[in-house]
Amino acid sequence: MLQRAVENGIRYKKKTVLNLLICMITVILLNAYMGNIAEVDKQMEELPKVLPVKGTVCNLKGTLASGLKIQEKYVDGILNSEYVDQPLFSIQLRMGNGRIEGDDYLERLPYYAVGINNAAAVSGFSEGEIVFSGKSKGLSEDMDAQTFFSSKERICVIDEAAAKEQGIVPGATLTLSAYYTNFRQDHVIVLEPLDVGEYTVVGLMNIENYTGTDTKPNIIIPFETARSLFYENGIEFYASSASFMLKNPYEINAFKDEMKKLQFLEILPGAENWYDGYGLSIRDETFIQAAEQLIRNKNLLMGMLPFLGVTVLCIGYVTASLLIKGRKPEYAIMRSLGQGHGSSFMIICLEYALTALTGCVLGCIVSAVILKVAAEMLFFVTDAFMVCYFLGEAAALWPLKRLSVMMVLSQND
Repeated sequence: MLQRAVENGIRYKKKTVLNLLICMITVILLNAYMGNIAEVDKQMEELPKVLPVKGTVCNLKGTLASGLKIQEKYVDGILNSEYVDQPLFSIQLRMGNGRIEGDDYLERLPYYAVGINNAAAVSGFSEGEIVFSGKSKGLSEDMDAQTFFSSKERICVIDEAAAKEQGIVPGATLTLSAYYTNFRQDHVIVLEPLDVGEYTVVGLMNIENYTGTDTKPNIIIPFETARSLFYENGIEFYASSASFMLKNPYEINAFKDEMKKLQFLEILPGAENWYDGYGLSIRDETFIQAAEQLIRNKNLLMGMLPFLGVTVLCIGYVTASLLIKGRKPEYAIMRSLGQGHGSSFMIICLEYALTALTGCVLGCIVSAVILKVAAEMLFFVTDAFMVCYFLGEAAALWPLKRLSVMMVLSQND
């Protein structure tokens, strides 16, 4: 049966070539169409990297994003959120050498200190601008950026110029007084004593491209160390700044619901310009617009798939109807020679199926070489095409089974 189908294909080579070209072009077009869908999926997957969504804690008016009073419940809420990635926190302090007392304390606080959990928490600062001294006295392990920023020990990194001026070298132990900014309920801002303790200098830094709005820090301590100073002295802890990236911006609505439960509020331009940090600014407008456009594009492409299937079925039906024209006598002769309904019908169906499969394979090869279509997409298109196309061909050839052999032969005579 297979041999007979191949022989028929060779005998009617012009029709075979025509059918093959139709199948090949159809498959190439289908692969191009499915490639567009795959490209949209790829763009949707890469969109969070191309257009990351950043969140920043600010005052309710939206005018301040640093030097704030961000309560600890907001800090912990951000840290514990499953939607948050790369959280950045800072707490601003003033420091001076030795134990500082008296009314002239401001003149004796030369250091602008900041407790941070990552170098990126200071604008324009990077880990590469820190030179660590290795294993310093009193420390349990060699120091690097990750170890430093996650530490709870009393360690610090000091500005290179300030260290040179004060004669401070890595490994030295400094006694430092720390003062914090107290935002009183009567809207008065004052510096108040926080702690006095010994800190080990584990490295030097040189911030060359500082872009922050506050005074450039010349001492850095780990964020958790700064937090522990408030705990140890019975003072309410708060952070000065907080920002983060969203892990998956497509879950922005769930994240916003979680932040509302934490009592974060949206920015109100008409609010009072004070330092309480419970406003939340989410820069998601560009991402949402791009995501919505991609979703619309994909829905449109997916919505057309059923019509493509019907189109391929129709192409198979019309092609088979045109190609079978004039071959009814051949079918009648096969029947008159004693060949059964089923085998006669299957020979012709197999002939067209082999041609369609060959055209499909050639179309996939061209698609793989020129359109760079992935292998799994080629298999999907091949399966979908063969099913739809063969159903159309079978529908066109089915009337042959009801063909009257005697009528065809008599008309031929």
